[in-house]
Amino acid sequence: MNIGPLGSLVVILLLVLSGCVTPPKKMTRDEYLKTTTRVYNHVDKDKLIASIEGVFTLSDPNDIQVVHSPNGIRITRPWFIYMVLAAAQGTDNWIFDLTEDGDGYKVTAFVGTAQSNINGYVAGADSGTVTTVNAGTPVAGNAVYEVFWARLDYLLGRTEIWADCKTAEANKDLHGALDALCGVTNKNSYPSNLSDAEIERIFKNSYTGKWAYMKIHHREKWEEQRKKDPQLN
Repeated sequence: MNIGPLGSLVVILLLVLSGCVTPPKKMTRDEYLKTTTRVYNHVDKDKLIASIEGVFTLSDPNDIQVVHSPNGIRITRPWFIYMVLAAAQGTDNWIFDLTEDGDGYKVTAFVGTAQSNINGYVAGADSGTVTTVNAGTPVAGNAVYEVFWARLDYLLGRTEIWADCKTAEANKDLHGALDALCGVTNKNSYPSNLSDAEIERIFKNSYTGKWAYMKIHHREKWEEQRKKDPQLN
């Protein structure tokens, strides 16, 4: 299919702006399940779900849409990139299912992206746009999943290292696109730099996520809160 010069421009600019480690490798079923699944022992469901939401609130607090289910959560993040002669828009869809596993939960993740390229886009002009639609497809590779799991571990207080995008891009063990967490439309705040106001705004619906964060970066405040709420850990 001939997408024309403007369509080619969209593709080139998206590649430049995207976060990508290396082309995705073909994974076996076992490799895919290992990449998309984690087991969290000694963590209750509400804390897990709140922390999952916290990862995306940090990444793009103003645009995410959250839908809860009895055994999981779905995060939708629409995005738009304007490039003068062309534009691209799309939606990243993250779906998480939780199932009981011993004294904890198994979390299964899926991310897919639906993208539309709008050719001939000129602000203020009736240029006659042509839109090509790419239905939501699974994100291939392990890179974006590994960054997500690492950030979830951070909010659960299991690590003090925030998984930043530059480190992920340099990791030779990772492959595939990172756009769903590291694209140009993501904020990707480094949590230790958050102000008190940002902490309250980002974690307003995530009590456990907030105090997991505070445990690492504001230990004295966490200790004070733990005296009031002994269940914090």
